[in-house]
Amino acid sequence: MTIEDIIKKFEGSKGEHSKFVELYRDVYKFGMPERYGNIERTEKGVKATDNVFTSVFEEACDGFVQKIQSLLTPVHTPWVMLEPGEIWNNEDLQAQKDDAKDALSKISDVINTFKDNSNFDRTMSQFYYELIAGTGTLLVMPGTPEKPLRFTSIPFKDIYMVEGAFGEIDMFFRTQKIKNRLIEKQWEGAKHTYDEQEADKEIEILEATYYDYDSKEWNYEIINLKDKTSIYKKTSQTCPFVEFRWGKITGETYGRGQGLKVIADCKTLNLLKYYSLVSLSFTLPVYTVKSEDIDPERFKLSPGALNPVRDNATNNPPVSALPVNQQPDLQQYNMVQLEMNIKRGMYASTIPNDPDRKTTATEISARVNELENVASNSYGSAVEFIYKLVQRMVDVLGSFGFLELSEDQLTPNKIDGMNFKVKLNSNLTNQQAAKEVSNTLQALQFMQSLDPTMQYTSKVLDINKLAPYILERLGIKPEFIRSADEIAQIEQQEAQAMQMQQQQAMMDDVAMSNAKEEGKANAKAQVER
Repeated sequence: MTIEDIIKKFEGSKGEHSKFVELYRDVYKFGMPERYGNIERTEKGVKATDNVFTSVFEEACDGFVQKIQSLLTPVHTPWVMLEPGEIWNNEDLQAQKDDAKDALSKISDVINTFKDNSNFDRTMSQFYYELIAGTGTLLVMPGTPEKPLRFTSIPFKDIYMVEGAFGEIDMFFRTQKIKNRLIEKQWEGAKHTYDEQEADKEIEILEATYYDYDSKEWNYEIINLKDKTSIYKKTSQTCPFVEFRWGKITGETYGRGQGLKVIADCKTLNLLKYYSLVSLSFTLPVYTVKSEDIDPERFKLSPGALNPVRDNATNNPPVSALPVNQQPDLQQYNMVQLEMNIKRGMYASTIPNDPDRKTTATEISARVNELENVASNSYGSAVEFIYKLVQRMVDVLGSFGFLELSEDQLTPNKIDGMNFKVKLNSNLTNQQAAKEVSNTLQALQFMQSLDPTMQYTSKVLDINKLAPYILERLGIKPEFIRSADEIAQIEQQEAQAMQMQQQQAMMDDVAMSNAKEEGKANAKAQVER
């Protein structure tokens, strides 16, 4: 693809992007005012809270980020766990499956170690704030040998996407301004010349990443937009940009997040707060003053204002307070209900929405289960993001030599669920695993009630497979669980030991019997003498 073609694609992606900027604007304005620069191109340090009169939505956004981060990528937790995929269930590969588990467990430890030693947790917090509006984009690039993983959350105003085959994003564009002297430091091997006097001068560049369907590789290219020249280019198996579209509508490139669902309630609440403050301010009345100099255009309806009039009612006093309704009926809008709806919509509160009555334990439990179900539905769309993220981390760590990648063993593209899969070690997956274990144990208790001796149950269930499964679901690492071969070997050793004990017991019985017979013979011989 030529530079002209890349720039043309970039220009063509601006139309839909600008529409979503408008769609997202209110979410950033009311829910993330301090991050308003992520959606609007404003100067740094600009205050964006002048027209925001309630912090409910902002606090709900904080709660959403904490909730989703703990569910998907908990802070400083080894949540990356690779394990054999479905193909390993083939009988021909069963003997090698346990060895594969141990190898993948060690690879997972390497990934988690470098992840925890990077800026991942801090960056993901910024990333999840972007996701509130609907689209989050994470840039994963090689760092240094000491810190090989470098993560960057891309503000929505800077990222442009193009949807390709099967609804997948196959082109990413990012614009930014960078100083001349920093280009070669940020992209080692970049070809960029400049005068020393312009070392600190900023130039506008375009980061273009696009998928080549023929070579099945991702191309990452840096283009100088001023002279339309390529500064840096590199290919890889995985895409440096990893997107997460919270709610995807067919035909749209970008996602729609939870923030869009509650923004109407938020704007309504903000207006009610504003008008209640305006009403409160009119406890200081608007005054009218008897005067001959009257200019209607200078009349001010603001607290404490003095406005000239020709006549002040029947008794015509020199100064009079203008009647203003200072107590509008805002209760009919049920502001508390709006606050609860916003919190619940952002997963920040699972308590039932009726504040006028006490909630029962059953209702609270139902809300907790409802949150888990809603999060589970969204969690399904997050699986794609998690797989792409892990694939990219494996690719980067492999380029530094920290992981041995080969077509015969592990490659990023083989983390596809069939060859190898990602098992998340997060709060949500742990809760789901605990439920599976609980259901299994309940089934065993039911079988025990029907079969107290468990003889029939032991014929139906393979305990040697069931016990390791339960331990794995409870989070025990595979290297701590004995394999099927090891269990069979232990059972064989126990059987041999039991057989030897039985043989020894038989030999002891024979010896004892012989001793008795010998004693009887000796006693008889003495009597005959």
